[in-house]
Amino acid sequence: MDAFEAGAGRKPCMCGLHFHIVQFDPAAYPVMEHIRRSSKDRKELLSQMNFARNFIDDLLLPWGVERIIYMDADTIVQGDLRTLWLTKFKSNNFFAPAHTCNQPWSFWFNFKSWVISNSMLKEDGCAVNAGVYMLDVKQYAAHKIQHHIAELIAIHEKRLQGKMKGIWRRGVHQPSFVFSMYNHTQRVDSKWNMGQLGWDEHLSLDELREAYILHWNGQRKPWKSDGLFKQFWMPYALPLPAPRNALLLGNCLVSSEDE
Repeated sequence: MDAFEAGAGRKPCMCGLHFHIVQFDPAAYPVMEHIRRSSKDRKELLSQMNFARNFIDDLLLPWGVERIIYMDADTIVQGDLRTLWLTKFKSNNFFAPAHTCNQPWSFWFNFKSWVISNSMLKEDGCAVNAGVYMLDVKQYAAHKIQHHIAELIAIHEKRLQGKMKGIWRRGVHQPSFVFSMYNHTQRVDSKWNMGQLGWDEHLSLDELREAYILHWNGQRKPWKSDGLFKQFWMPYALPLPAPRNALLLGNCLVSSEDE
């Protein structure tokens, strides 16, 4: 089968998108450098921009942005985002990730810590992946989530310094971010975050075609030489005039020597 046929024959959509770039100054958030130093995430996940979303209320509310759809850079949109955008939050909820079930909460968290054992988390429950979600930014600010994240990290670090196991088993950003909003979480259709494309070679091509958002979480990104499911990514790769034989894949410039 031709690679582009497997990708459902889609072509890049030049739909007149408008961009407004908001500056993020890490120096304004000293706590962030501590977070990055203490993280056990993969090195490529320690980018300052990966932690910028913790401060999304400070960054976007001044511009009048009260609701966002967040997507990691390693994603492709195949569905109509208006459907997700028009989803109404129920009750006290304001964080809407997809209802995926690729990992249990026990993969991320230490259920022997008092913070987790006293929460509503269940060890065998489906963990949240924060690569795609919708968020009410006003409610995020009203519930002081960025401060809650900082408090969780401080408790986690204090336990480690006392030779105890931390609150979470791995990472810092993902567990602290999703746990801080667990009681305000409203899951949406799993098709809004069809993940594992960056490591699971055995995903169903039919399910990938039907997904609304594809997510290459994992290390085998589609712009890398060993990347997976490139046939879904390549139709959206934008050619650049220089350097020679270069492609803009997501936010990465890849030359012919890299392939």
